[in-house]
Amino acid sequence: MFQDKKFLWITIKTSGSFGVNEAHVITADIEASNGVIHIIDRVLLPPVEKTTPGEAAKEVIALAIQRGVPLFNAGQPSACAAIYEVAIESLLKSHSKALDAEARSVLQTALDKVRDGEEEARQKAWTLRRSLDTFYQSLARD
Repeated sequence: MFQDKKFLWITIKTSGSFGVNEAHVITADIEASNGVIHIIDRVLLPPVEKTTPGEAAKEVIALAIQRGVPLFNAGQPSACAAIYEVAIESLLKSHSKALDAEARSVLQTALDKVRDGEEEARQKAWTLRRSLDTFYQSLARD
């Protein structure tokens, strides 16, 4: 017959008292129009997947590149550079747990270089992009 089974994040207990995860079945075998239901004593919620700081930082970089490249290719390097700049600011301020001293230096140096105002927009975009790529590659090695 049935044995205890695990389906994704749900464990159905059939030996002893019938249950699902930590919930206990209060009323079993209620006929419904689409099958049989059981009433349990709590709400079941899927587990929340924890994202590591490195994974979160990689998501920021990937999104910035996904949004920036089409703008750069459409002749809007200033808009692309602005997206990369916001991404780097986010990494420096909100994703600091993913940054070691070297990564922080690479990103901050790129920001300082483009903010001095002497590079043209295309060069600013490339300077920022290279710093994002360098940091992303360091995360991939971890």
